[in-house]
Amino acid sequence: MSLSTRLTLKTLVIIASLLALSGVAWWGMTGLDRDLDTALDEYDQLRQVYELAVSIEQARVVLRTDPGNAGRLRPMVTRTLLELEDPGLALRPELVQELKGYLLVVNDAFSSGPGGRLPDEVDVDAMIGALGGVTNKLANEAEQIERRIAQVGIDADRRRVRVKRWVGGTAVSASALVVVIGVWQYLAVMRPLRRLERGVNRLARGEFTQQLRATGDREFVRLAEDFTSMAQQLRELYQSLEDKVRERSRQLAQSERLASVGFLAAGVAHEINNPLAIIAGEAELALGSLPEGVDSEVRQGLMAIRDEAFRCKAITQKLLSLARPGSGQREEIDLRQLAEDVVSLVRTLPQHQGRSLQVQGDAAVNVRTDPAQLKQVVLNLVINALEAADPGTGQVVISVQRPADRPTIKVRDNGQGIDPDTLARVFEPFYTEKNSPSTPGLGLGLSISHAIISDLGGTLAAASPGPGRGSTFTIELPLSERGKVLP
Repeated sequence: MSLSTRLTLKTLVIIASLLALSGVAWWGMTGLDRDLDTALDEYDQLRQVYELAVSIEQARVVLRTDPGNAGRLRPMVTRTLLELEDPGLALRPELVQELKGYLLVVNDAFSSGPGGRLPDEVDVDAMIGALGGVTNKLANEAEQIERRIAQVGIDADRRRVRVKRWVGGTAVSASALVVVIGVWQYLAVMRPLRRLERGVNRLARGEFTQQLRATGDREFVRLAEDFTSMAQQLRELYQSLEDKVRERSRQLAQSERLASVGFLAAGVAHEINNPLAIIAGEAELALGSLPEGVDSEVRQGLMAIRDEAFRCKAITQKLLSLARPGSGQREEIDLRQLAEDVVSLVRTLPQHQGRSLQVQGDAAVNVRTDPAQLKQVVLNLVINALEAADPGTGQVVISVQRPADRPTIKVRDNGQGIDPDTLARVFEPFYTEKNSPSTPGLGLGLSISHAIISDLGGTLAAASPGPGRGSTFTIELPLSERGKVLP
């Protein structure tokens, strides 16, 4: 059930309860009003009966005390007859006819006498008895009306009690129903809200693993699902941020290690370059001064001294380049053209034999950078990729792209790949897996490349699905001074 349906149901129940209470009250008031009208009608009849009875009794008293005074008696009888002829008279018609019969006898007696007086032959006692009969009839009618009035009062009192019970019962039932629905509505709303509140508090504390229970009305279920989806997105975002922070921290630590090694190497190189030059020079001088026929072992020893001295000098030069990648002039270059130049350089190398090398990506991506240093890095990455790929099936792809205005060069191969432990240390100085005599290495190429790209303001990252599944090295260069790469 939805919250809107629940609220509509509650509203309908309240309206129905009020209508029921109003209906019961209207029924009760209508019955009481009807009883009141009946009582008023009965009281009106009783009043009329009493007025007639008073008139008849007055005529009877006059007839008994002064029979010859027709001047007073006859108007009373005439007035009473006129009252009985009144259309608004509420007495029973049969009673009215019976009363008119009695009074007409008296009135006819007055009419037959001389001068409106009673004739001598009229029996006054009989007329008094006739008027007494009228009085008795009116008394009986008054008694019946009083009984009816009393019964109406009893019925009205019973009706009042019934109305009170019905109105009270309806009010209590409606109130109880409204309270029950209100409590039900409160629990149905507050319980999901409290669960959502606890869930939101957990989200605020950074606990994104627990899902909100989707219970209650449809609106709360959808809200809980939205919060769960938001928590999932936040968890993924936080995980992504943590991964990026971890990666940036690792790169920063690696850059700091490279800088430390570079500074140390610079000091060491300056101290040993001169002795190495002297050793190499003395060895060449000794070789040049050897007479013909001297033992070849001596000549080979001097040549070994000279070659190893030059080799040490080359190592110190690399260390110096690690410490000072260079401060060459930056100029606008086309990354696609730079990649094509690197491909043309390595086509004659033995590492290229039996391996496919191609350039892909955007036609022209122009940036402002140091072309010599960037070419050195790309060349080093391409040679490493060719050495990692197997002859015959090896493939190396240089991809030049500009996603989101971020110039990128990717060197991808399908060679031997990199395991996770090596991937974490791939840019460390003197760390290398080229231990075979055919491909010796010092472990400085990637370190120097990383230092060069960092000096250019970019990043160099390595990725590999695992051993035997190839690897990818990605160079991301910085934006230009105007916040975008050159068009």
